[in-house]
Amino acid sequence: KSKKIISNIIIPVFHESNISTIIYPTKCEGDLTEYLQNESQQILSYDVDAFVVVGGDGTMHEFVNGYITGKYKSHNIAVILINGGSGN
Repeated sequence: KSKKIISNIIIPVFHESNISTIIYPTKCEGDLTEYLQNESQQILSYDVDAFVVVGGDGTMHEFVNGYITGKYKSHNIAVILINGGSGN
């Protein structure tokens, strides 16, 4: 469900609005938290305005853990959570 939301809605809307995007599809459990923790300097170097997270409760949980431990809070980056899990 998340892939359809991203490819059919988010990417077209962002593209039409000339908003640059970086898409990170998760590969396995724990992947998103690890990515946000280990790549925080690189991610912040992109001058990110917002994180758009699409997924279920597990994805949201991983994002929040990575966001907090990756030290993003002090940068006041907006967070948009979109339900896209299999139960939604």
